[in-house]
Amino acid sequence: MNKKLLKIKKIKRKLIIYFPSLFQIQIIRMAHLTKLFPIFIILIFLAFLYICKYLPLINSKKNNENEINKKNIEKVKKIKFVGAENYEKFDCKNEKMSYNWQILNKSAGKIIEEVGKEFDCKHMNILNKYKLTNQIKLPNNYKATEPGDKEDSAVFVTASDAKQIDALISLIGSIKHRFGTKQRIIVYDLGGILLNAKMMYYIKNLCSVEYRRFNLNQLPPNLRNIKTFAWKIFILAQSHLEFNTFIYVDTSVRIYNGDFERHIYGINKRILSPFLFNMGTNHGIKRATLPETFEYLPLYTSDEIDIEMQETHFIIVQKSEFSKEILKWAILCALTKECFEPKNNTKCKKNQLYIKDDNLFGICHNNDKSVLTILINNAEEEIISRGNSNLILHSSYNHHSRRLSIFPFTNYQILRDHRDNPDEVLKRHKC
Repeated sequence: MNKKLLKIKKIKRKLIIYFPSLFQIQIIRMAHLTKLFPIFIILIFLAFLYICKYLPLINSKKNNENEINKKNIEKVKKIKFVGAENYEKFDCKNEKMSYNWQILNKSAGKIIEEVGKEFDCKHMNILNKYKLTNQIKLPNNYKATEPGDKEDSAVFVTASDAKQIDALISLIGSIKHRFGTKQRIIVYDLGGILLNAKMMYYIKNLCSVEYRRFNLNQLPPNLRNIKTFAWKIFILAQSHLEFNTFIYVDTSVRIYNGDFERHIYGINKRILSPFLFNMGTNHGIKRATLPETFEYLPLYTSDEIDIEMQETHFIIVQKSEFSKEILKWAILCALTKECFEPKNNTKCKKNQLYIKDDNLFGICHNNDKSVLTILINNAEEEIISRGNSNLILHSSYNHHSRRLSIFPFTNYQILRDHRDNPDEVLKRHKC
């Protein structure tokens, strides 16, 4: 027993000696670990930040790329591929398609600006056809010329259908009587003239009369009725493309003494605008224009309630940047039903137009008169605003159109019931 106890005591002593040494070693190791612990914690924290910050970005980038790819695929599916010859007419090519103006209102002491609704880019092919785009700049050295038998003389342009053939012959006779048999006249057929042998006999045998068929199909289907007068804007655009100076006349006009010297002089001296009306209607633009047209072509009225509308049965036009801008917006409007004729059957009646009421607006619509008068008024106001104080506005009391409205028989006369004998006209002016 004693020997066993002695062995146990020896083992206890060895354990006491051994375990403290192990304990000390563990303490030393722990001391080293405690020094590295802060670094370890920092590394873990940085790893956590990296995961939080960059992992979502990687995922979102992948998601965005997927979304973009999906959208592009959908766009490609929707594209209707057309040939190169058809593509350009649907592309505005940086062309301005919203009418606007900036005019200094002196009484208000500030510049006023208005912008109209945008026209459709699909009409670019028409602007290109008649060279009415912003990319084409016309020189300022064009000179207006009087009518006559010279090579550069102003050309008369008119249009008629078969119903107005007698009036057409009378108009041609009055022009030839005043300016000579060789005065050039362009006649556009609005329907039926070229198909009638008797009518063509007269026109073909009249000297220096050129007849052309007007293609009504170039107009929108809802504006092809000749009573809408959209065709007139296209004829003006074609004439502006071809001639330096031309005079558009309706078949109701008769030329008498034909003294246009002061008109041509005024245009060349920049006293009159190169898109010249010769008679006012004695009623306002607003009264005879539907409000939908003003959404496309806003009107500047200065401090006045309304401005006199101009007649469009007689217009002198000189090729110029001014006239080109007028025709650009007029033809875009004539291609847009909501602008040129917002509602059907709204022709003006005289008993409506001359009622004494300054606040009576939009009671009817005058189509070509409404559109052209708005554009001319705004363009002239802009010129005045830029410092050309010599220009006489159509709305001014001393404008030539107002003088002619007082003496309407000075240069021409409106005689819708007057008819000359076609045989007599042919006899006098046959080549």
